[in-house]
Amino acid sequence: MKKPFAQASCGRCVPFSNEHRGGGKLRLGWLLALMTMLFSLPVFSQTPAGLTLRQSQVSLEQFIAAVQSQSDYSFFYKDNEINANTRISVDVKDASINDLLAAAFRGTEIAYRVQGRQIVLTKRPAAVAKQPKNLSIKGMVTTTSGEPLVGVTVTVAGTTTGTLTDIDGWYTITVPNRESVLEFRYVGYQMRETVVGNRTMLDVSMEPATTELESVVVVGYGQQKKATLTGAVASIDMQDIKTPSPNLSNSLQGKISGVISVQSSGEPGYDNSTFTIRGIGSFVNNSSNAPLIIVDGVQREDANSFNTGVFNNIDPEDIASISLLKDASATAVYGAKGANGVLIITTKRGVTGKPRLSIKIESGLTSFTKKPEMLNGVDYMNLYNEARRNSGLGEVYSRNDILITKSGLDPYIYPNVDWMEEVYKTFSSVTNAHINVTGGGETVRYYISASFYDQEGQYKVKRANGYNPNLSYRRYDFRSNVDANLTKTTLLQLNIGAMLVDARYPGISSGDLWYHTLATSPVAFPTRYPNGSWAGPARTAGANPLN
Repeated sequence: MKKPFAQASCGRCVPFSNEHRGGGKLRLGWLLALMTMLFSLPVFSQTPAGLTLRQSQVSLEQFIAAVQSQSDYSFFYKDNEINANTRISVDVKDASINDLLAAAFRGTEIAYRVQGRQIVLTKRPAAVAKQPKNLSIKGMVTTTSGEPLVGVTVTVAGTTTGTLTDIDGWYTITVPNRESVLEFRYVGYQMRETVVGNRTMLDVSMEPATTELESVVVVGYGQQKKATLTGAVASIDMQDIKTPSPNLSNSLQGKISGVISVQSSGEPGYDNSTFTIRGIGSFVNNSSNAPLIIVDGVQREDANSFNTGVFNNIDPEDIASISLLKDASATAVYGAKGANGVLIITTKRGVTGKPRLSIKIESGLTSFTKKPEMLNGVDYMNLYNEARRNSGLGEVYSRNDILITKSGLDPYIYPNVDWMEEVYKTFSSVTNAHINVTGGGETVRYYISASFYDQEGQYKVKRANGYNPNLSYRRYDFRSNVDANLTKTTLLQLNIGAMLVDARYPGISSGDLWYHTLATSPVAFPTRYPNGSWAGPARTAGANPLN
């Protein structure tokens, strides 16, 4: 500790000589007694009621000296903490010590603490700046060459706050604090993350996603990197097509550009989509517009086939990649057969390592997209009579017929049947199970899989005599892909695929059954008679859809 300008002074010391030896003992005794009294008494100095000090740009040492000259306060501070050359300016009159120190150290880094007659000086702690909330950040997003990017997604990490860049690449977003992280995303470019910090203007340049250019695409003559690809070739992310669909053509809907897909039926086994690539090339027949299908290098002629087509029944879990060749330069290697485009499917193969087992089981419900609401018997009878009156004909249903039908007292003579509810149920079940194992060594690798698909029909029927008359579609798939390195330059591939379809359908087509359900009158006849026999139709009354 340093205590400048705090010095103690004593009275004048008088030397003694031999001339005063006479009576020396007595004098010496009195002198010692007097000196003892002098140094045993405390020294007090009067502090004025107020301190008056006027100084401008003096050093800290000069300021302390001036204060001590008017008071008996002592100052203490650390040399490595307080700069003694700090400039002090003060102008006070008859002020207390606290007012004097407050005026002197205002605007400096020196803090003070008065303890009795001691004043301790310390370094004032740095003030913590309060961070404003909801900061508004602006900036521009460009490419590495300075071109503005339109539609870049800018979000605050960990929140749902986000915005898009405008046509000039500018964005404005509100962040909660300066520690917030902004994320910039744009198709074909690498994602950027930037901490806001003390900036209010934040410009970002985004680099192309080189990984997309380095990815490999399967083409007609092998594999090629996207960066060197010139033809119109599109690849599909396999995560997008792993949907609970019984066939592959339905899974491709909406997943790739240039494909026109039409699903004309929802009946299990016949619910695949017919699709074309870049429009229709011929109006002769539907099969002439089908693209060429290549599965593991083998041509398939069943692009738009129904039921047991190999292409439609490939389990999406077995597919490694799908490439679509769309223009002439990409399909030239296939000649005229590739005129409507080429769809190349590559199934999964074995991977070197210990055997790895994968099991996937899915179960769900299917239903109609929408079922029409049918008229009840009473409304049908009233509207039918009104239609005949408007045509100048007599009414068919009397007032009594309508009242008895409405009461429901005699459902066999006066039936009121909602055929849509009688024929079709709201939901039907669907189950899909898949299991595969892969592994092998440097010489031989294998991929073996088996899958099971089961879908029930939408018909509301009951088992009779141990027989289920409902529609049922079951499919069993098996695949084995084996790779063997015969030599360093020779690779043998053995692909085995098997499929078994067990389908059961009613004796009437789904289209005819739907027609009878819509066309049959709700008051024509009941579903069954009291003896359990099926009700037969009257003339021009339609057919019983359940019979």
